[in-house]
Amino acid sequence: MKYEVKNSGKDDIIIFEADTPAGKAFDLALIFFILLSVVLVMLDSIPGIHDHMGVWLLGGEWLITVLFTLEYLLRILVPLLRQEA
Repeated sequence: MKYEVKNSGKDDIIIFEADTPAGKAFDLALIFFILLSVVLVMLDSIPGIHDHMGVWLLGGEWLITVLFTLEYLLRILVPLLRQEA
């Protein structure tokens, strides 16, 4: 997925392109956290596991949600900051 951005810098390459090693690592990290999020939700749906680890699973789900929110904000803010520079 590529976007046309004026004054494109290193941050844009990592976040918006998977053609570089950093971009590929970023994409792999996103895929890992997506899969981890799905596993946490699945585990939380099992009553026995929820009873013993429900607080930890909920905390993990919230942590991943915060990370996804930060990633989304970066995708919005980086091009805007680059346009101002």
